[in-house]
Amino acid sequence: MGIIETDNPLIYARRLGKSVFGAIGAAVTETLEICYCSRLLPDFLDNPYFRPNQNALLLWAPSFYKSTLLLAFSKTIPANLGITDISSQTLETLYGSLDKEGNFIEPALVGKSFVIVTELSAFLGSGLIMRNMVNLLNVALEGQPITRRLLKLVQPYKANIVSELSKKGILWNPKEGTISYIPRASFIVGTRPLPNKIFTYLKSSGFFSRFLIEQYEFTDEELIEDFYVIRRIDKEAIEKLKEINLRLSQVSVSKLVTPSATMLDDAFSNLEQLARNAMIDNRYLRLSDVLNPRIKDNVIRHFVSYAFLRSAVNSGFRHLDEIQYSQEDFNYIIKKLPKFLESTINPLFVEDLSPRLAKARPKKRAKEIMLTFLHDGRERSRKEILAHVLSKMRISTATIDNSLKELTHDGLLEQVRHGFYRIAS
Repeated sequence: MGIIETDNPLIYARRLGKSVFGAIGAAVTETLEICYCSRLLPDFLDNPYFRPNQNALLLWAPSFYKSTLLLAFSKTIPANLGITDISSQTLETLYGSLDKEGNFIEPALVGKSFVIVTELSAFLGSGLIMRNMVNLLNVALEGQPITRRLLKLVQPYKANIVSELSKKGILWNPKEGTISYIPRASFIVGTRPLPNKIFTYLKSSGFFSRFLIEQYEFTDEELIEDFYVIRRIDKEAIEKLKEINLRLSQVSVSKLVTPSATMLDDAFSNLEQLARNAMIDNRYLRLSDVLNPRIKDNVIRHFVSYAFLRSAVNSGFRHLDEIQYSQEDFNYIIKKLPKFLESTINPLFVEDLSPRLAKARPKKRAKEIMLTFLHDGRERSRKEILAHVLSKMRISTATIDNSLKELTHDGLLEQVRHGFYRIAS
């Protein structure tokens, strides 16, 4: 059974996103709504170490509505759930500290269910500050205990302050100078492609694998189409979605279990096939570049969160003893599978990046672009190939011509007639 249309939050989420940034905005806010639902779920009864809440990262060029989408969607989250924008916060405020007068500063993430960062690169900073911030975020993203020890936390204190903080989930030991708490929030983050140094540290730390990534690379046609559109945020969609999200937040679930492996076998099989198809298109890819256990985990979270959304709406927003997974949930996730692999197949984190081409010379990358472009077996003119490569990277036409000659010489392409090429049969 599908979702009752009049109360389907995905309809209003897409309406809101479309009003901000067309079809791309609609797809993004649908993902954010699923992330919202994931945070409403209890822990899995059969797997309490598997976090149910999904984190989302919006990744594309600057000046294309990432912050607007994030902030507009944040208006639909009930205030009582706790939402905070930490874009201008510091390590001190995230860890918790004491001010000059000795007053305790509570960690900014305590009691928050949703955390927003509108521009990741500006938030992280650089150097040691960046590395420390990333290390903190990696712990917070997994909902693991955050602990810090500072000399200035060893101070005289009011008799009741420790117990008061403990009620909020903050453990302060003034004698040892330690403070710790366990965050449980869904992070929704925006970023432009990052500088190489920041990207390298984030990737090696496993930061990106903790997110479901919504990435887009705009064509010239899309840019021009958007340029002539006057965007007006759909306030009615915000209010309706806010109303439905409040009702969703009041739906409790007694028993949450992970879906069986057999239920998702076809989904995982389709994921594997998508990955193998990508390896055919890009001979530099390995399966380990594209598939990893965290992608599977993201699929499970998305599947379960959609099932909760469907069940809650169709029950009239009443209490759920248990979420019963259905074919409808499976059909929904199957349509979304390419989203889960896009950032590993065609990463946009930094310029000139591909899993096996991070340090590739321009000619090598141009060859890869050509092989992907011609993989469908159709013959294309030199003019078409030039235009396609130049739309993907900055490179001289002489280098493109040399690349064409080398690919033909190596037997990867064949020149079917003067000025026309296709993949070698």
